[in-house]
Amino acid sequence: MNAIIIFTILLCLMLTGMPISISLGLTVLSFLFLFTQVPLEAVALKLFTGIEKFEIMAIPFFILAGNFLTHGGVARRMIR
Repeated sequence: MNAIIIFTILLCLMLTGMPISISLGLTVLSFLFLFTQVPLEAVALKLFTGIEKFEIMAIPFFILAGNFLTHGGVARRMIR
């Protein structure tokens, strides 16, 4: 039953034209606050401790490397 509610909220938010990242975040937050008894402090603590993981830090660095490749012209030369 919970999965149906989550997917319904997600689908409604995406159909309104909201970006996927924001609709995913709002879906999770709305489900947490409406259907569970999780305190706000626990959510904030989990978010901030998850950022400190080494594996998660690879994502912004891959985006930065892609930016360097694109703006430096290296990506265009690699494709040719």
